[in-house]
Amino acid sequence: MRGGGPMLIGHYHSHPTGVAEPSACDAAAATGEGTLWLIIGSGKARLWRVRQGGAWRECFEPVPLCVTAPCAPGPASP
Repeated sequence: MRGGGPMLIGHYHSHPTGVAEPSACDAAAATGEGTLWLIIGSGKARLWRVRQGGAWRECFEPVPLCVTAPCAPGPASP
């Protein structure tokens, strides 16, 4: 990421006992306008984009997310 490597586009984490929505702690850690956050909670995955400014509940906007079936694992390497 430093020195011209891959660009960080977002973060992911889970709320094991909560919903898939940003928390006050998430808002406090939210930096980088437009950064994506994938949050898993209550059996759902939701995607959010950081918006700077405003109260903590206004720091994120929902982004449509389409989850498809996972790819089948490929053959093991020799």
